[in-house]
Amino acid sequence: MSEGQRSKRSRPSGPPLYDRISGLYDRLFDPFEGPLRDEAVRWLEARPGERIIELGVGTGRALEPLAERVGEPGSVVGIDLARGMLARAARRVSRSSVGAAVLLVRACTPPIPLAPASFDAAFVSFTLELFSPPQAERLLGELRRVLRPEGRVALAALWQSPHPGWMERGYVVGHRLAPHLLDCAPIDLDGLLRQAGYDLRRAETRSLMGIPVRLALAAPRPQP
Repeated sequence: MSEGQRSKRSRPSGPPLYDRISGLYDRLFDPFEGPLRDEAVRWLEARPGERIIELGVGTGRALEPLAERVGEPGSVVGIDLARGMLARAARRVSRSSVGAAVLLVRACTPPIPLAPASFDAAFVSFTLELFSPPQAERLLGELRRVLRPEGRVALAALWQSPHPGWMERGYVVGHRLAPHLLDCAPIDLDGLLRQAGYDLRRAETRSLMGIPVRLALAAPRPQP
């Protein structure tokens, strides 16, 4: 869904890759990403009647639990750029009982093409690390713009740990050598959230095959 981080490239390389692998994505990645994404969904604690935005919906695995939690009075808006992933997400939603509560939007972000202060909560899973740090900070700022002042955001992202182990170091080297295959670079999620105007409510580190993953729950910092 991003304009891309890929080693200073100016054109997006992410969407074509995800279009090509959309049919295999769940089988390839969900066994590893799924439990961490599901934990981040639980951290968000979506409530009945809320309006939630998800950035980088992928094949829509988080859409159903989020929509189930907000119920018919609420709604979930999902944004992605890859047509193949959105098509998979749309099929998943159409087969579920929560389709009426979900709207899918194809858009390149940032900016987020939605009104200010129009969402109660946001969810971002294995998406923010597709962006360069300045773009990621801008995207988080855009999320803060569309969140209500009392809103919150739950995230899961590859973590740039202070003391990287050999798996993380090897992954970073692989990303530099083959960014079209390993297109996500570990990020300092806590630092980006603070720089973008959020207060951390909770943050914990998990492992994805030896690579650190950061789960975070944050709220927009009150404006002075």
